[in-house]
Amino acid sequence: MMRRGPQVELQTVGLTLRWVTEADASSMLAIVSPDNRPSLRLLERLGNAVRENAAHA
Repeated sequence: MMRRGPQVELQTVGLTLRWVTEADASSMLAIVSPDNRPSLRLLERLGNAVRENAAHA
């Protein structure tokens, strides 16, 4: 059983960051797509957005 923590929407790439605490008390940061499924393609888009943002900083 998972408990969900606060969610933050990254509107520029349409992803949700979700802090998940597992039943064994371990925690992880999950990155999911709008349809609630992990996606490597969306992770790639997130990485590109972060690099682009850093280039403009």
